[in-house]
Amino acid sequence: MAADEGLREAFTLVDVIPDFEEKITALAYKGPAKLAKSPGQHLYVGTATGKIAMYKIEEQTDGSGYFRPRRLETKIIVPKKKIDQLEAVAELNCLIVLCDGRVTVHNALSLEQEPSSTSKNRGKGAYMFSLNQQRSGVHRLCIAFKRKLSLYEYSQAAYVWLKDLGIPDVPLSIMWYGKWICVGYKREYNLLDDETGDVHEIGVPLDNRSTPVIKLMPESEMLLASQENMGIYVTFNERGWAPAMRGTMAWGHSPTVLAYCFPYVISASPKSHNLEIHSARDQRLVQQIGVPRITKESVVALVDARSMVDDSGMDDAARGRNPVFVAMSSGRIMRLQPKPFDTQVEELLKAKQVDAAFDLLDNTTEARDKVAKLSRFHLDAGRVLWLDLDFEEALAHLTHARLDPRELIAMYPELQHADFHYRPKYFSALLLNGIVEGTKTAADGATIYSDAPWADEGETGVQGGDDDGDGGSGGGAAGGAGGAAAGGSGGAAAGRGRVAATDEGDVAMPSFLDVTKTTLRSVRSSVAKPKQAVSESTRLMIPFIEDCRKRLADPDAKPELAMAIDTALLKLYVMHRHDDRLEALAAAPNHVHLEDAKAFLQKNKLYNVLALLYKSANQPRDALHVWKLLGKGEVVEEGKDGVAETISYLSELSHQELIMVYADWVLKKVPEQAMEIFTANKRRDELDPDQVLEFLGGFRDISTTLVQLYLEFLINVQHSTSRDYATRLAQLYLKTVMTLRETLSSVEASATHDDRPAPGSEPGNLGAVRGKLITLLEKSTHYDVDELLHVTRDSTLFEENVILHSKRGDHQAALEVLVYQLADNKAAEKYCVAHSPAESPEADPFILLLQLYFNPRDKALAQSLRDSALALLRDHAKEINSVRVMEILPDDTPVVEVGRYLSTIVPHTAHRLREGQVVHNLRKLEHIRLAGRRAEMRQHNVVITPDTLCAHCGKRINNTWFALYPNDTVMHYKCAKDSLTYDFTRGVDFAAAAPRR
Repeated sequence: MAADEGLREAFTLVDVIPDFEEKITALAYKGPAKLAKSPGQHLYVGTATGKIAMYKIEEQTDGSGYFRPRRLETKIIVPKKKIDQLEAVAELNCLIVLCDGRVTVHNALSLEQEPSSTSKNRGKGAYMFSLNQQRSGVHRLCIAFKRKLSLYEYSQAAYVWLKDLGIPDVPLSIMWYGKWICVGYKREYNLLDDETGDVHEIGVPLDNRSTPVIKLMPESEMLLASQENMGIYVTFNERGWAPAMRGTMAWGHSPTVLAYCFPYVISASPKSHNLEIHSARDQRLVQQIGVPRITKESVVALVDARSMVDDSGMDDAARGRNPVFVAMSSGRIMRLQPKPFDTQVEELLKAKQVDAAFDLLDNTTEARDKVAKLSRFHLDAGRVLWLDLDFEEALAHLTHARLDPRELIAMYPELQHADFHYRPKYFSALLLNGIVEGTKTAADGATIYSDAPWADEGETGVQGGDDDGDGGSGGGAAGGAGGAAAGGSGGAAAGRGRVAATDEGDVAMPSFLDVTKTTLRSVRSSVAKPKQAVSESTRLMIPFIEDCRKRLADPDAKPELAMAIDTALLKLYVMHRHDDRLEALAAAPNHVHLEDAKAFLQKNKLYNVLALLYKSANQPRDALHVWKLLGKGEVVEEGKDGVAETISYLSELSHQELIMVYADWVLKKVPEQAMEIFTANKRRDELDPDQVLEFLGGFRDISTTLVQLYLEFLINVQHSTSRDYATRLAQLYLKTVMTLRETLSSVEASATHDDRPAPGSEPGNLGAVRGKLITLLEKSTHYDVDELLHVTRDSTLFEENVILHSKRGDHQAALEVLVYQLADNKAAEKYCVAHSPAESPEADPFILLLQLYFNPRDKALAQSLRDSALALLRDHAKEINSVRVMEILPDDTPVVEVGRYLSTIVPHTAHRLREGQVVHNLRKLEHIRLAGRRAEMRQHNVVITPDTLCAHCGKRINNTWFALYPNDTVMHYKCAKDSLTYDFTRGVDFAAAAPRR
């Protein structure tokens, strides 16, 4: 186990062949393959004396991780010449050997040499070779010489030469992938196209202290050793290479050999006592394994299965199941035994390296198990981070795990309602107390990964456990492939208070108790202010519980869960002063435990929120009572008096008795504002207006104002046609106007129109009310005119009297007010124009006005009125009956005074006479034409016999009513009555064909 901070034990070093008899110079491994002729795992050991030893590797069945090698064959290739390189090709059942500068191909079982052009007529001097590591169904081989590369292809049981490619320098490393050959020289790397021989320089620098090392990686990438002990990723593409989107890898010493075992890169250097293991994902150092060193002993090989990626994805090597062997020159062969990924994840979580644990789990889990394992992981990580007081990150993981929020609520008694009986499965009820107070944790050995998360598999809405509050829940996504059955039974067991154990076949997961004990000790020593930690945790719980509330698709289906969520959320809002969200929660439909919330809110003096809760719970009387207490000062909450809330709520209710009870105090406090209760168009069922008027009339000092406002609403908004309401409103206006006009002197009140302001333009309330009165009298037709005239007739409200007389049709009285009391002849003239023509000559306003002008009551006004009469005749000569004018015109009127009138009326009368004659003659001609047409039509006849048939239904006409069309079509009247102008049997439209006049 690595002791350095941030490191972990990803591998253990296990002896395979602890005491080989000779110095080892090369090593090869052949694992099982689908097309291999020799099943099983074989290890080939090359020595300094030219010998190859073949071992069959068998793993112990006791689970210890140790191996039992069995030596099968030994073969000397070239005596006393060291074996430089070995590669096994399982698919071809062959072993490729580089010895004494020659490459030979041998049978993988017998080690006998097989025929191949690699060893015939090609000369010596080979430095190294590389197999084409891309699964395309073609096996190729590249042999590197001092200044050239020789390419071979396996065909007809032998490697056959294809071509040679020239290179500029002595190769120190080589790797062939697809069509690209990567060659490492002393100072640089080159990439060669095996088809064209084109060379591309790779921009990875080397210095005299670094060795060019090339390692093929998954996803068409390779890792190149660079200067300053750095490793750089590059990727292949159609045009050559490109920098990979990864960071650089930093080694302690420049490596000479590299191996890959997903997801790790293993490196060895003769200058180091350790094997370095880095993450291939983020390039971080994961582990250093000390290698026992003897004098002149060094690591000569790190052998892994070839890491290749084809179109179908990663192979076994990429999944971390390939073995990695370590060969020491002294004769010791070991294997790097990878720890199970789940064990590594557990250790990372114990070390609180959650991000690293997540990355490892996410990248090493099969797709079929990923959802279940990640769900479990998020739950585990959430609890570890919670114990570490990293609440924000913990809640992020718990959100992904879709944890039942009651698990957290159970840790906070102050967030629970009185009927909260949920029994937590994942979080101990005393866990937070264990952190804050140092008490013993209540964790009782429950496994960190239970088989039943609170969300049903495949459902996006938040789901809870059993609603009986005992913490049980059905099996879900976290149960995984191996734990689906346990999810149902285990969840039920947990619901009855028993801990659900994971299946024996499931992946072993860490014990929450172990994590808890370790974490609690460190947390208690680091938390200086535990109450602040609790406050921070509850603050961060708000978005978590809000998210749970949003995802709860059907709260009514899980009332216990919904009640726990809403009650806790309400208390959290109060604790952290989220006033806006608190009121929004209380006002909207919710499942808050009302009795529990009542005590809590009263304690915190949040009476308005309590009233909103009563309102949302459809308890209007309780809500209105709380607001009434606020309004009357019997309870106090800063910034709240209950007025606006009471008005708004009562304006929505249709319960008339309740409205009368609770509208009383707001009407007395803010009468005009409170009238919105009766005048807002929010309620579904309208109130009884008579009862409302009776109720409003009961307020002594303000009854007139309240009744007036309500009557205005009835008439102007609801457009009531009630005679009583319009009359009553007009009477209220009149009463107010007459009261306000009492301050005027008799001269001011009875002044003519030149000396008095227009009605409604008076300053102050008088003008406003009188303007409303005039508008009502002019536009409404529903009030009692006589009743209002009884009030105004003897008053100085001359304009109102004019309107009322006109409504009665008493033009004489209206004109008398205009002429004698207002002395407004222009207004009188406009009145005549507006009310002409009259229904009868006797009621003609023009004639009535002329009579007033020619026969004044006050002789002092005779001349001025006579002038007005003559002006009226001149201006409206054509509109006034000339005969009646001649009758009322005074006998002593000089002709010269009416000359203009006569010059207008005589030609006009003659014109009207001639026009009348023309119209008379035209109508006479039309009469004659129609009479002729009638006579013509009367001559047209049809004979109906017993055999005459209806053109529509085909039945006999007999003695029934019938219709005859102009084209002699005969039908029953009942058949033709819907289209008397259209013969639908022949498609003839007689209306369209008729001549237009």
